[in-house]
Amino acid sequence: MKNNHPNIIDLIRELPAPEECLYKITDYEIRGKYLCDYILEEAKKRQIYGDSFPYLGLDREQQPTSYKIVSNCGIRVRANYFLVANNHPVLEDIYKDSPWENGLWHLSLEQIEGAKKHVPLLFCTPESDKQTRQRCVSVPLRHIVFPQF
Repeated sequence: MKNNHPNIIDLIRELPAPEECLYKITDYEIRGKYLCDYILEEAKKRQIYGDSFPYLGLDREQQPTSYKIVSNCGIRVRANYFLVANNHPVLEDIYKDSPWENGLWHLSLEQIEGAKKHVPLLFCTPESDKQTRQRCVSVPLRHIVFPQF
């Protein structure tokens, strides 16, 4: 019996350049700002205060806006890289009707220089304070390109 499921390597080859996949995240607009602005704002805090910058002990209302927005999008930020969940409702919306829909974004992001699979982490969902453990990919911050005007 012939296997009709495409090979992962063939799937990756058919996807557009991984940088284009990354731009879908960085160019995503929330509250009049690009998601990359929020990511870089959080990264700056991590570079100043360290990666253990404590938000987890704060009530949701006390957490900074940039942290809430980034975490609600299935992204966690560290000083030198950011992590993108392999499965998240906001990321599904961002990638809807694109070559990376249905969770293919992580396969593409893993192809970026310096990116790698990361151990599962807890990610927030926008609907509630509930967190779910998700596999993710880490992407070096140096790959964030500001949108062109």
